[in-house]
Amino acid sequence: MKKYSRKSNYPRQNLAGLKIQSNEVQVLIHLQGELSRQYRREVFKLLRLENRKLFYLPLLPTYRLPLNLPRSQGENLTDLILAAESGASFGLNELAKVFAASDEHCFAPRLCGQVDDLLLLSDQVLRRLVENFIQLVKHYPGRTFGLIDCDGLAFRQLALVASLADSLSFDPNLENKGNYASLSALENFLTKLPPKQEIFCLRPELRP
Repeated sequence: MKKYSRKSNYPRQNLAGLKIQSNEVQVLIHLQGELSRQYRREVFKLLRLENRKLFYLPLLPTYRLPLNLPRSQGENLTDLILAAESGASFGLNELAKVFAASDEHCFAPRLCGQVDDLLLLSDQVLRRLVENFIQLVKHYPGRTFGLIDCDGLAFRQLALVASLADSLSFDPNLENKGNYASLSALENFLTKLPPKQEIFCLRPELRP
């Protein structure tokens, strides 16, 4: 695993030629902000144009949520994770019941509380949530893509989530390049990922 630096050799993800593998789950980490938000918009747009199914799992503060979550009647993720934190088990079938179509032409979880609740999960429940989300994406019929959208998680939690997924995209945090503690934490996080993990550094030279 190469160390991260401003001259990192990680593959650059250029939105002008964005390609997404089917039946893949990718973790998106917001560091600098705008690059990752633009990447997310392009992913949503591309999958909609290609008529592929997008499963979206937000692990971020409510004020960062880029879409309206489903409001249809049915089981919700809030109750599922609260029960899990109390010792109840859940699997793929239970998780599938809380996902529904959203206004953004993707499948997202119904919540009866705030999406912030997902930031407070224990490591054990967070791992179970991500593992079952990955299975949901990979077992759903047809061409699918799963996006785990991370903003505000500690690097310890990011390492747990990212190590389970197929790939990771992050922005280079150029606005904070003088913060050596941040760069050191990022380097340490990246070195803990599995050797076969696909890691993409978002390219600053993006189309408008």
